[in-house]
Order: sequence, then C-alpha cells, then structure tokens
Amino acid sequence: KSGKFLKKEANDGVKTVKSFGDYDEIQVPEVVLNAFKAKFPRVVDPVWDEDENENFDAQFLGTKGREMCIFSPNGVLLEDLYFLDANKMMPEIEKYIKDTYGKSEIQQYYSVKKDGKNYYKVVILPNKEKYPKYLWFSATGAFERVED
Repeated sequence: KSGKFLKKEANDGVKTVKSFGDYDEIQVPEVVLNAFKAKFPRVVDPVWDEDENENFDAQFLGTKGREMCIFSPNGVLLEDLYFLDANKMMPEIEKYIKDTYGKSEIQQYYSVKKDGKNYYKVVILPNKEKYPKYLWFSATGAFERVED
C-alpha cells in the first residue's frame, strides 16, 4: 500500500493553561480542570502550578479574597486555602512561632479546609535556615504538626 499518513496528535486529556510557577504555561489534566470548574463555577482565569507531589495548585480571586486550592492528578480536592494577613495572626499562633523559632520570617499565612476540617497553615523561614517550614495549627490556634 502506498499513501501518506498524517501525523495525528493523540488527545491525552490534558490542557495547557497559565501558570504562576516557574513556567508561563503548564499542562493540567482535564479531570482536574473539570473538578475545579464544578467546585468554583464563577472563577475565570485561575493560574496553575504543579507541586513537588505532582498535585495541581490553582490560585484565583475568590469571594473571600485570594484563594488557592490543591487537586490530586485525578481531580480530588485536597486543600482549599485562603490567604490571610500575617499582621492579623491569631495570638496563640504568633506566640507559638516566637517561643519555638524565635525571630522568623513569616512567608504565608492561610486558613485551610482539608478533609472537612479547618486549620491554619503558616509558612515560616526560621532565622539562619535555608528552607521554609510549614506549620499546621487547629482552628483554635493549637499547634498540630510541622512539615519541612
């Protein structure tokens, strides 16, 4: 048989979208994009990134201000985070950080909904350390755990 075969690009269920990470654009699975649209139908133009765990993070302006949500590669919402003003941190959280880490740079302060529960998450850079620590607190400000 003779003839020309046209190269056909397979649609593997991903879409290229705007990114807030190291690249201008990244590829996000359609199942993740569809889960995002179902959860946040009024949000337009979120910006995406893929984290070190191969989850997908979307940042956008929500009804409560700047928001970020994290989806697994198969479209499960893992965390919903609201950016908070670090100058208005709960006194219990502020005291814990000061007593435990001394002088530290507070990089982010979030209210987090995860597994149906509410938490606070604080990203700090302890004095003279190279890498940030992720501190988790209960809804009442009690320390729960640290992630490096």
